[in-house]
Amino acid sequence: MKNVLAVDIGSSSVKAGRISLQGSVLSSVRVRLDAAQPFPLCWFSAMQQAFSAALSGANGSGGTLPPPDCLVISGAGPTLVAADASGRVTASLMWDDPVPEISVPAGSRSSIFLPRLLAMQKLFPEETAHAARLFSGPEFAVFSLCGTAVSVLPDSRWQSAYWDDGMLVCAGFRGDLLPPFSAPGFLAGRFTGDPALPYAPLFSGILPDGIPVRAGPPDFAAALLGTGTVSPGRACDRAGSSEGLNVCTAQAEAAAGLRSLPSPVPGLWNLSYLLPETGKAFSRFRAASPVFRSLSYPEILRRIFDTPVIPPPGQEENPARAAAEQICRKVKQGVQALQSAVGFLPAFVLSGGQAKNPLWNQMKADITGAEFLLTQTADAELLGGAIIAFCADGEFSSYGEACAAMVKIKTRFSPDPARAALYAEKFAHS
Repeated sequence: MKNVLAVDIGSSSVKAGRISLQGSVLSSVRVRLDAAQPFPLCWFSAMQQAFSAALSGANGSGGTLPPPDCLVISGAGPTLVAADASGRVTASLMWDDPVPEISVPAGSRSSIFLPRLLAMQKLFPEETAHAARLFSGPEFAVFSLCGTAVSVLPDSRWQSAYWDDGMLVCAGFRGDLLPPFSAPGFLAGRFTGDPALPYAPLFSGILPDGIPVRAGPPDFAAALLGTGTVSPGRACDRAGSSEGLNVCTAQAEAAAGLRSLPSPVPGLWNLSYLLPETGKAFSRFRAASPVFRSLSYPEILRRIFDTPVIPPPGQEENPARAAAEQICRKVKQGVQALQSAVGFLPAFVLSGGQAKNPLWNQMKADITGAEFLLTQTADAELLGGAIIAFCADGEFSSYGEACAAMVKIKTRFSPDPARAALYAEKFAHS
């Protein structure tokens, strides 16, 4: 059975999964990063565990899985890693690390990378000055396994959001630090555990010797593919610590509070509404609550659903319900903004950690009035990585063809009319 080992490197965990040509998730695992280890070295220990689990060889029926045809790596960005001539880490800046305010040249303000590059230079002047290469996070993992330095550009239209020679010269940043651009799915090399690479031997005896290593895109681009958000009108809700509502459009759209960026599919666009904190906000509530901090997220959501939407007179509201409703109301604002911009209410394919809780998904549907859909996996980044790898291998002629074959809806969360009416009544008085 043809299958891909897809890996996604996040800011709190590493996810890995075996994905078949039919889009089936043959095995999957999530390994939390060790907070006691510095970035990005904590990635490697988590990757060791994730690879070992995903490559254990057992399928759901107790049989044996064939080895993967390739490894594809995606991850969060713009995360930056400085490496010396030997390939060892000298400094890193995570995508969500706070940075000083940076002024960029007027012609470069569309770049999401340049402010981080300049912040890296300011925070780590010696390390940056003496670095041999400066990588984005997942590309450093690719380099560490096979020794090829690349920067993955999701689509040529994305270059203004990354960098070009003119931007770098105007900003006074060394362009020779940055690896050349490549397309998603670029075959970077094969893993051999080369001892000349400082971190590759960590994976000897874990990864199959000679497995092809492909460079995947940033995690958001992989998630768009893994949710099938690749034709006009298709939409997704990518929700974890932060959240992004996305709709694929035929042309760039301009609307207040929304951002239109190129789609991974040439010629199409992605209209997005960003919520910097949804999962983080609920995590803070949980950590601060003496009652809820010891409960799992499924237990908290069950307690929420066991309480009435509108408390009886004299009864205080469940504080966890109030916190969850506040988040869902912000999601509703995003849904309404996108609906107003595109002229219809899309159904959102779910992705990310929040998508794994059916009660949370149902509450979103009840409060927003939109339908939310779940594929065979909430880890759309892994499915998207597999789609990219199979397309690069020539199994599909386009991302659209691959998504049609591999992205399959398993569960629908539609608004419950009775609960939706209660929420409307409740929010009308608040």
